[in-house]
Amino acid sequence: MDKMIFHLLESTLPSPQENLALDEILLKMLATGDIPPTLRLWELPFPAVIVGRGNKLGLNVDYDACRKEQVPVIRRMSGGGTVLLGPGCLVFSLLIPFTEHPGIKESIEFILNRIGQSLQLRLLEEDRIELAGISDLTVGGLKFSGNSQRWIKNNCLHHGTILYGFPLEQAARLLTKPEREPEYRSGRTHLEFMTNLPLEREAIRSALTEEWGASAAEYDLPKDEIRELAQQKYEDTEWTESR
Repeated sequence: MDKMIFHLLESTLPSPQENLALDEILLKMLATGDIPPTLRLWELPFPAVIVGRGNKLGLNVDYDACRKEQVPVIRRMSGGGTVLLGPGCLVFSLLIPFTEHPGIKESIEFILNRIGQSLQLRLLEEDRIELAGISDLTVGGLKFSGNSQRWIKNNCLHHGTILYGFPLEQAARLLTKPEREPEYRSGRTHLEFMTNLPLEREAIRSALTEEWGASAAEYDLPKDEIRELAQQKYEDTEWTESR
């Protein structure tokens, strides 16, 4: 893994649905050998609620508040909890081919330990980053990063969020108390549980690209396929409301 060469793709497509479609297509392209190991960085310029594949809408999202604020709600293909994206929330997507499947828990720990250590180098000593729950990163006991995965055989899509300048009160308005929560949350509200990592965006970007040795590369993205998948799946209310 240390010798694996990662390419960097910094690309935010116009809609949240297209961004989710791109992640799904990149995973398929990784599995067929059409792209190398990749670190993708993206950030929506407006808020959007992204629901985990197995989440129940009524137990995670305040639909009325989302409609009132015209915030789209979309279901992704990976597991994990419901998140609110938008300005101040950097999303990273790691596409990694493993020689054999290490297990979900093991792969999450491997990836998040590396990311956490790289970010830690850029923080004050008293700001301690820790892996908490199944797939969260915390600083000072407060969550700033949530993560989830999707696999095709031994090929992994690991995507996660890093809050650095996010309006946390927006999450409190648009998301309900989750149906499942890690033990360390201890019943805390969103505002009591979440925080922004005290780093600038460029410092976070630098930590991620340096840790994975990722350098910018040209990608011939299948734009028509991305748009078709976005329309047929991620813009389909039947898919979003399937649970």
